[in-house]
Amino acid sequence: MFRQCYEIHHFRFSLTSDCEELNPGLRLMYPAMAAGPGICATGWGIRPSANHGREDRSYRIYEDESLILETSDMTQLWDGLEWTIMTRILQNTRECIQLHASGIDAGGNALLLVGPSGSGKSSLALSLLREGWKCLSDEVILLNPENNRVMPLPRSFRIDSRTLGLFPELADKLSGDAYTGGSGKARVDPALVREHWVAGSSAPAWLVFPRYRPGNSNDLIPIGDTDAMTALIGQSINLLDHGEGGLETLLRLVRNCRCFRFNTGDIHEASLAVSRLITHQAPRALRRNPGAGAEMQSAYQC
Repeated sequence: MFRQCYEIHHFRFSLTSDCEELNPGLRLMYPAMAAGPGICATGWGIRPSANHGREDRSYRIYEDESLILETSDMTQLWDGLEWTIMTRILQNTRECIQLHASGIDAGGNALLLVGPSGSGKSSLALSLLREGWKCLSDEVILLNPENNRVMPLPRSFRIDSRTLGLFPELADKLSGDAYTGGSGKARVDPALVREHWVAGSSAPAWLVFPRYRPGNSNDLIPIGDTDAMTALIGQSINLLDHGEGGLETLLRLVRNCRCFRFNTGDIHEASLAVSRLITHQAPRALRRNPGAGAEMQSAYQC
């Protein structure tokens, strides 16, 4: 039987499984959040259905012993499990502003790649991780309104075959266990790309809104505060819960960051462009503290 506890921002949960064939996929979900045994606030378990044989295998997902899903579709199984866990994590971090974004860290400063699924943010984050950056999150950014810092949400990446094709060296490291069922997506432990890959709390410095289309040229275009605010509001998850204070937090974020629209069609070239960006576009905060410039600039070399 598989059982592992995890902890993220003081929320402890466990995953258990009676299905040996699923254990490799479970181990790959949250490797950076793994915690020692102990009492957990919530637990999810997967068990085989008693009414099905091996040939038409069906599985049941339980949350604290309450059945929440039964399916023989592997894609539905993994998506359902991950969605219910992420929903609970977001419920337990609702004091933060939550954004659809990937976050990467350079020298304690965060670059946020904000956009919907398919915009290229996860692929770009993975490429930058390979170049030596650290990762805050590949999908959801947690912004603390009290100090305007980004909190890490370090789960494994899920990448499709197109994205995997951009990183052929990863294919050599991945075993068949990295693929979760019939979804066609690989679950990648970022430790395969970079050891000690998890960033700590970071100060946002750059906002980039990528638009990935194969064949596009790489155009990094500065945008104003109004355009950046509009794009951020469109990618917020829980802004309504924070009311006027949430808008004020986003406005502070925009004013503290350099903001860009990024049209790209080549992820590797895009990562080089982003690295050049942080080398030559120091955070706005440096203008308020010019004495820190030399020290901070050295941290931006990737």
